[in-house]
Amino acid sequence: MMFAIFVVPLFIVKIAGVHPDGIGGLVLCKLVTGGSFSWFGAASSVVTLVAIAFERYNAVLYPFNNRGAFTKFKLKRTLKRNIMLKDYGLKRRETVDEELKERVRDLILQEICTDPDSLNGYRTMWHVLRLRHRINVPRRLVESLLIREVDPRGVEHRESRCLQRRTYVSPGPNFCWHMDGYDKLKPFGFSIHGCVDGFSRRILWHEVQRSNKNPRSVVSYFIKHVKAAHGCPVRVYTDPGTENGLVAGIQCYLRGEGLDEYAGSKSHKYVSSSKNQRIECQWSHYRKQRLSWWIDFFNDLHESDILDLTSDLQKEAIWFCFADLLQTDLNKVKEYWNSHRIRKSKHAIVSGVPDMMYFLPEDFGHTDCLVSISPHKFTEIENRFEGFDVEDDECNSVFHEYFQHVIDNNGLSNPTSIHEAGVLLRSLLSLQKVNSKFLSFWELVNHFHKGSPVYNGRRH
Repeated sequence: MMFAIFVVPLFIVKIAGVHPDGIGGLVLCKLVTGGSFSWFGAASSVVTLVAIAFERYNAVLYPFNNRGAFTKFKLKRTLKRNIMLKDYGLKRRETVDEELKERVRDLILQEICTDPDSLNGYRTMWHVLRLRHRINVPRRLVESLLIREVDPRGVEHRESRCLQRRTYVSPGPNFCWHMDGYDKLKPFGFSIHGCVDGFSRRILWHEVQRSNKNPRSVVSYFIKHVKAAHGCPVRVYTDPGTENGLVAGIQCYLRGEGLDEYAGSKSHKYVSSSKNQRIECQWSHYRKQRLSWWIDFFNDLHESDILDLTSDLQKEAIWFCFADLLQTDLNKVKEYWNSHRIRKSKHAIVSGVPDMMYFLPEDFGHTDCLVSISPHKFTEIENRFEGFDVEDDECNSVFHEYFQHVIDNNGLSNPTSIHEAGVLLRSLLSLQKVNSKFLSFWELVNHFHKGSPVYNGRRH
């Protein structure tokens, strides 16, 4: 009795669950095929039925197995969508009439030619057509119009996923001079000022000075090179610093009688560093190729306690020892850069040797843009700014006389190499001690300013 109560129901449940024609088989068939009958006639159990179902499922997905899970997901989604469309009697629009296609083409041209929508891809453009113009067309139509007809270059650029840089455009040499100062050596008492021709990238000058914020020094470089070129550039770009005020005034005065669109006040333009890329690019090359060595060298002197950067006297000593050598190094940089070959770039209109591009622009399909200057204007400027290239700081000349006096009276010589300059610097710093202490900055200035002998006749 107990056997019949417990065993018979279990047997019935087992048969119903494992037989293909049982409840489990019918449910599985319903889930797999959408029907209510068993189409696996040879299946002897639900387990076999499941195995056959998975085998057929994998056979369908086999071509997509090597394309990742996302591809298989898209396949499932597509199959499900097609089944739903078929169930409701719907289908995709296969063709679009030519009139609608022409209207879509005109609207796409209108969108990409007027505003930032020119950066849109076909998905965004398809949505814009639906949203703004109430036009519902297949997305593949918008894709084909953009790729093949309207904007193939834009599609190619978006597919590359690269940052699009602007191209520097210049009609020829001396169209624009880019001027700027460089302060990476300023903690050691050196400042650098430079100028580059925008078209040829030729370095016009690289000068080391005590301060590149002195308008007298900056304008002296400009006048010197205007005189050497027998004319001025069409435009000059500088940063909005006080040291460039005189250059801006002279450039506008020289171009005051011009008839072109950049004449007068438009011949000079204040720009930020990000807009003055020609000279900023040159500073980048100089930093990587030469300047890093100088920075490390002076930092080593400071960290070795040979040099005290808080002492004005010691900063004057390092200027006396290394200024000429640093200028010589800048001249080497200028000579190398102006004679090396600049390779082709998609961001530059010309490539070649800077000197050749500057002096022979006709060989590169361009013309020299130098603006001639009337003789009376140039004579007036020379007379007005005569002597601006002379150092106007009395203390600087005092220190130069002092260090030269120390060299002459202690059997030393002016350095011709970096090693000799380092030896001279250590000698000067040791000879500056009087009664076991350093002579102060203003004490030395007062001694020379009053005309008294150095150290009042004390022996060095």
